[in-house]
Amino acid sequence: MTDKYMMYPTGVVELANELKKAVNDYKARKISTSELQEIVLFWAHHSPDKLFDGIDYKLTVKKVVGLRRMSVVDKMLDGYQMPLGGV
Repeated sequence: MTDKYMMYPTGVVELANELKKAVNDYKARKISTSELQEIVLFWAHHSPDKLFDGIDYKLTVKKVVGLRRMSVVDKMLDGYQMPLGGV
């Protein structure tokens, strides 16, 4: 995994900004698809309370990251199932 991103953000906005940065790096071909997927899955597993609100993304995450970037995040999380009862 790359050291470019904060792996344990302390707030929702911080996570959203890191997610936005990761997708931008992917679009600029600075990281590969597998690297992006690894990062997104890491956050989904280790910070679900900051990323998800029930079965959907937090509204703040959607607003900060943006619609087009969120479609990339959706693809990275395709098939991901949150553990029952949280982490």
